[in-house]
Amino acid sequence: CLFLPKRYCIAFLTMLAFLLSYGVRAGISIAVVAMVSSRETTINGTITVKDPEFRWSTKTQGVILGSFFGGYMLTQVPGGVLAQRFGGRVVLGLCMLFSSIFVFLSPVAARTHVALLVAASAAVGSCKGVMTPALYDFWNRRAPYGEKSTYVTFSFFNPFAGLYIGLAIIPPVLGQLESWFDWPSIFYSSGAVTILLAFVWFIVVKRSPADDSRMSDELLSSCEQEKTATEKDVPTPWRKILTSLPVWSVVVGWGTSCWMLFTFLTELPSYLKFGLGYDIKLTGVLYGVSFLAVAIMLPIMTRLADFMNTKEVMSMTNIRKLFTCGGFFLQCICLIIVACTPYKVVPIVLGLGSMAFLNAGVGVNAFDIAPRYSGIIMGMANTLATFNGIMAPPVVGLIVKSESIHDWGIVFLLIAAIVFCGAVFYAINASGELQPWATPD
Repeated sequence: CLFLPKRYCIAFLTMLAFLLSYGVRAGISIAVVAMVSSRETTINGTITVKDPEFRWSTKTQGVILGSFFGGYMLTQVPGGVLAQRFGGRVVLGLCMLFSSIFVFLSPVAARTHVALLVAASAAVGSCKGVMTPALYDFWNRRAPYGEKSTYVTFSFFNPFAGLYIGLAIIPPVLGQLESWFDWPSIFYSSGAVTILLAFVWFIVVKRSPADDSRMSDELLSSCEQEKTATEKDVPTPWRKILTSLPVWSVVVGWGTSCWMLFTFLTELPSYLKFGLGYDIKLTGVLYGVSFLAVAIMLPIMTRLADFMNTKEVMSMTNIRKLFTCGGFFLQCICLIIVACTPYKVVPIVLGLGSMAFLNAGVGVNAFDIAPRYSGIIMGMANTLATFNGIMAPPVVGLIVKSESIHDWGIVFLLIAAIVFCGAVFYAINASGELQPWATPD
């Protein structure tokens, strides 16, 4: 970061924060699969099979995986309010620090009682739940006007890039660690790296742009103007926010997209392991490849959306609808193919890749309609998204009784139906224009 503008270094750190955040979440899914699976060991050339350390039912596994989203959901809107009150720097840093502590405690919790593992997973989720609204608030204060969407949209500075790159890189690494050192290494390694990043964050990111000697006077003046506008003592127009159809289009659209994302985030390792019969190491690789598709497509889609806006190809409203509904349409096609044909892995990869369309659409739509309250709006959106994340594992557990391809097909068709309904709602109600109640004055 010594030779880059300071804001680029900060943007890179925010990407790493989300990379680790969702990588840790993926690690929990991989760890649970390893904890209930038999393990082959080779001693003096003799292969022995070790019984699973835990014999949890699919229902219990669903509760463990869903507990993360329980905590994640509860802190979304409070996270936006806390970030607006104390600033994104402090909130983001403390979230990383405390979540790493709970990750470290997870192996001990699991071996003590399953309820403690559920509590630890929920605590990690509570910390992670604050991060998205805090990040929106952070860039709303720090980025100059006209660059806010750039910092949230462009792949290098994008929280979603960190999300998908994390899901692409970390699962194969954690799968390899598990094969070498058993499942507790998944928690210890990810917890240690997160603690390190938290300390780096507090050292690199100053309390305000004025405290940073590497900030140019022109950029500092622009950031201070944005900070002053953001910190004006203006009451939050809750009634306007809660009765705005464009706001609810963001909430429903993002929540719908995350039903598929969170189902795959929590259940894809189980599907690859028990449904398709792949081993843990290969499961981690395929899991990573699936999300790598999103990381590859994301910069293409976001730059295309920006290009269309710059060239005034169509209105911002139509750009957001095109990318969002187009992504939903591709997801539906891929899910139906997975459910009804012998082709499984490639459609899953392409279906997850279509999340890039959604991130260039509904994923940044809050900045269009109400930049000042983008953290609160995304907190609302992530609350619904996280509720879907809570519901997805138990629903899958109820449908998938025998780990058969037929049962999993029902799961994929259910997701396709939900995605279709979300696309219709967004197409009717979405807007890309600044709302009258969201102006600073």
